[in-house]
Amino acid sequence: MTTSETMKRRAQPIRLMGTQTALLLIHGFTGTSEEFRPMAEFFHAKGLSIYAPLLPGHGTSPEAMAKTRWTDWWQAVMEAYHLLEQEGHDPIYVAGLSMGGALSLYLAAHVQPPAVFSLAAPIRFRDKRAYFARYLYPLRPFLPRDGQKPEHIERYLIPYDRTPVRSVAELVTLLRHVRRALPKVTAPAFIGQGRLDETIIPDDARLIYQTIGTPREQKILKWYDRSSHLMILDHDHQQLFEDMWAFMQNLQNNA
Repeated sequence: MTTSETMKRRAQPIRLMGTQTALLLIHGFTGTSEEFRPMAEFFHAKGLSIYAPLLPGHGTSPEAMAKTRWTDWWQAVMEAYHLLEQEGHDPIYVAGLSMGGALSLYLAAHVQPPAVFSLAAPIRFRDKRAYFARYLYPLRPFLPRDGQKPEHIERYLIPYDRTPVRSVAELVTLLRHVRRALPKVTAPAFIGQGRLDETIIPDDARLIYQTIGTPREQKILKWYDRSSHLMILDHDHQQLFEDMWAFMQNLQNNA
């Protein structure tokens, strides 16, 4: 998909009003809130209020994203959480995919939500070239997209045709901060990971489970055998949603 085609499908935040219970959904690197459409509709049908913001530089253009910093993405997440607080939502669950999962964990280290759902979150890089991005971007500002996903996933994507290398360098910095903050996460935690993940190191899910400060009886690591990196759209997505709902219900029953 070209940049011009992407602009025709400009992403918008998702806001679905329901009960006082809210779910904040945080998308991934170069992704958009639209990837959360099926999950948003599932949990809205359960009665939850949904907010999936669009992070700065995303859903616009590669050039616009290259001008943003990891602190812009982080500030947007904090503002979204505080907006839900100001609207009187309680509890506010937080879930994120990929970089959004890392941001969810970072948020949980700062505000301690009633539960955090970390889905396919990276804390390392499978492609080691990422660690040199801060040196490479002046020489090669953009890299081409790696090709299309299967149709059942691609239909929800509004991708860039190029990835800004400067933004990869910002992601490296963000994940360094997230790794350091993991022991401060003590909220109940659901960690989901697809075994077919082609983008991150799947074992990062195990490292997150072992490193966060959440008591063992309040955290769970679930593997999904038929899911790739975009697990919220892949073959196990319905089971994932049901598992997340069961985790929420169990927390409420034990409150």
